[in-house]
Amino acid sequence: MAASSLRFVSEPAASPTWTVAELIRAATAGHAAPAREQPASETPDNAWAETLDLVERATQKVLGNERRLAELESDNRILETKLSEEIRSLHARMEATKALVQRAEAALEAAEGRANEAEERAAAAEGWLARIREQILVIRRP
Repeated sequence: MAASSLRFVSEPAASPTWTVAELIRAATAGHAAPAREQPASETPDNAWAETLDLVERATQKVLGNERRLAELESDNRILETKLSEEIRSLHARMEATKALVQRAEAALEAAEGRANEAEERAAAAEGWLARIREQILVIRRP
């Protein structure tokens, strides 16, 4: 069985190990591994008092982080609600725009149809006008 690298300050150290207080201090400071310090001649009561103080500070940080997390989750829910409302609004606007485009396309097709009919009528009128001129020229010949 492997020996634990954790020890209390009052325990003798045969090899380099970390004390509980050093690990808690490193965890609350945000370091990946605690820097090895030579322990001052601490009494077991001081070590426990320091450890308890570190635990209290770590607890306060955890509680503060939990409050912040709750605030962020609340803000996230509010943003999700707003975004879903905006998405619904945008979908409605897109549908309205699609309807307008369809109406415009239908109006364009109708206008093109009327333009084609007008061109056909104009061509027919020009044909009649050409025939009338021919008849007038035939009548005027002496």
